[in-house]
Amino acid sequence: SILQNPAESLTCACQMDIQKESKLMISLLNQESTLQKLCQMLDTDVPLAGDYKAVAKHYGFDRYQIASVLGHADYPGAPTRTRKLIEWLASTYPELTVEEFVTVVDKTTKRNDVINLLRDYDKAQENEV
Repeated sequence: SILQNPAESLTCACQMDIQKESKLMISLLNQESTLQKLCQMLDTDVPLAGDYKAVAKHYGFDRYQIASVLGHADYPGAPTRTRKLIEWLASTYPELTVEEFVTVVDKTTKRNDVINLLRDYDKAQENEV
C-alpha cells in the first residue's frame, strides 16, 4: 500500500506523468512539415543505420508485409513508406506516445537525426510546431 512504501508510489506517479507529457504519435499526422521531414529521413537508407524497415520489423512486419503494405506507389502525391507506417501505427496503437516511438527508433535504427526531430516535436508547444 502507499503507506507502507511511499517512495514506490512516488516513482509510479512520476513515470505516469512523464508518459502523459509525451504527445501521442497520432498527433504527428496533423503536423505536415514535421511528418514530411520524418518521412524523408526514415525513407532514406543510411549506411550502418536503420530506416523505416527496421522500425516496421520491430512492430512485427516481415519482409513481404513491408513490401506489400508499406511499398511505395509511383503516382504523384502517393504516401511514402514511412507515412504509411506512421498511419498504421496511429490506427493500430492509438495510445503510442512520441517518446515510446523514439525508444523504438533508437533501438532499431540508431538514427540521432530522427530521434532529435521527434523529441523537438514532442517538446514543442502546439503553436511552435
